[in-house]
Amino acid sequence: MKKAPYYFLALVFIASSCQSKKEGDSNEVAEFDKKTEEISTEIKSSVPTLSAPDEFAAKLQATGADYVSSIINSPDKVGEYLENADEKKAVNLGIYMANLAYTSAYNENADSKKLIDAIIELSSSLGIERGVMSGISERYADNKGAAQIENYVNEMSAKAHESLRANGRHRLGAIAYAGFYTEGLHMALEIITNYPDDFPDDLRQQLMVPLYHIILSQSKNIDAIKGYLEANIDGVENTPYYNDLSNMQTIYADIDYEQILNSQDLNYIETDEVIISLAKTIREMRARLVE
Repeated sequence: MKKAPYYFLALVFIASSCQSKKEGDSNEVAEFDKKTEEISTEIKSSVPTLSAPDEFAAKLQATGADYVSSIINSPDKVGEYLENADEKKAVNLGIYMANLAYTSAYNENADSKKLIDAIIELSSSLGIERGVMSGISERYADNKGAAQIENYVNEMSAKAHESLRANGRHRLGAIAYAGFYTEGLHMALEIITNYPDDFPDDLRQQLMVPLYHIILSQSKNIDAIKGYLEANIDGVENTPYYNDLSNMQTIYADIDYEQILNSQDLNYIETDEVIISLAKTIREMRARLVE
């Protein structure tokens, strides 16, 4: 995927606080865009490089799994988050961005529209000018090709660069990133859970092992996320996000991924106590984030 950090910046735009400007002032918009380009190199060197939202969602879709609407965080809950602290808004905006990548990969336009509306509400509450985000969402709606998510996220990224650095709200950005990544793991796990029980064994093996591999191959990425939290949150060891990731990191260290990769044995994967513990940890962390 090109432009590696764009997917992260799309999540952390909620950490920024834009100074108000008139939507029709083209000179001001041009200056804003120019400044975002000037700091692009700095941002690229400071964020973890993981799969883009559309890339991760495509991996889920490529397994042949059907779309499951119940695995996304309901955008109807946005009102609850708007009445909460900025950290709760930030982490759930990250979650909604992961959900949007998933719904868009399956061309579920009705769910995508609801998620976009929730994203606009949360981002506005956190300081991004509503007109900017609404304008991007309109262009997203007009994109009918396969690159619609990439175009949308790239646009959000560009508008987030300057305000993110200028206002120094890196803490919220890191928290949003943790929310996005946790939601990706959660969605993969719940797709597995929602597979029909009456599938033939050989078909279950064919469809579900790749999903487990997506989840079980994330050890280095967990390290990268923890490092990003450490770099951007004072007293990070006292945050639930960091402690949950630390627990996941410990569990990942006990997973014999090479054996799993070589065996491709679904029965082994589903009965391994360490993997069961990892799934439990992911579900518990996600539940705390959305509650």
